[in-house]
Amino acid sequence: MESVRDMTREKTLEQMLRSVREFMDKVIQSSPSAIVAASLKGRILLVNEAARDLFGYAFDENDKVRITDLYPPGEAANIMAKLRDEDYGGRGKLPVTKVAITTKSGQTIPGEMTGAIIYEGDREMATMGIFNDLRKKLEVEEQLKEAQALVVQSEKMASLGRLAAGVAHEINNP
Repeated sequence: MESVRDMTREKTLEQMLRSVREFMDKVIQSSPSAIVAASLKGRILLVNEAARDLFGYAFDENDKVRITDLYPPGEAANIMAKLRDEDYGGRGKLPVTKVAITTKSGQTIPGEMTGAIIYEGDREMATMGIFNDLRKKLEVEEQLKEAQALVVQSEKMASLGRLAAGVAHEINNP
């Protein structure tokens, strides 16, 4: 006795699923922002190349990195409290928030992040965060402030020069 079953539909669905997974992996890996996902116990589940560059970890079995290692002490707990606060960003969502990022070398970097709790039904499954390094932005803002101060100083000097020229003109032409 023999049984024949058409597996075309299953194989097509498997190929589609594989294509979607590959595409999502490419999207995550190509992001210029650091993306990190972690279990509720703090074990890192997923990182992209930008996260490796920003935090300085390889994020492999040898690193044994926990999500709490990426922040100053106590900051991860504060972020989780904000994620669970209905009034802060909504249930399971963290709007853009300034954070201090701790690298493998112990350096603290100013950054910003958005985050979310990943749910399966009503049950919390994991967390994820998208991080951006603010060092360049803060440097540009500082340069802009200095340039604005120079413009204000130049305007003051120009105004003083016009006043002096007016006084000299009145003295020379009674």
